[in-house]
Amino acid sequence: MFAAAPYVEKRLLRSNGYNKRRAIRRAFYLRVWLLCDSDYKSDRLTVLATVLLMTCWHEEP
Repeated sequence: MFAAAPYVEKRLLRSNGYNKRRAIRRAFYLRVWLLCDSDYKSDRLTVLATVLLMTCWHEEP
């Protein structure tokens, strides 16, 4: 869901309480980070794919 967040329609963002795409991306990034930090998955390939997808996020320009 984190990787797909930039492609969500604006009306869906607003209906879910987000006013900007950056806000929803940040929320999902933090959720993914917490799952990775808590060792939720033990499969190394899954963790590697997740970490690679997380590199798509840069909070600062």
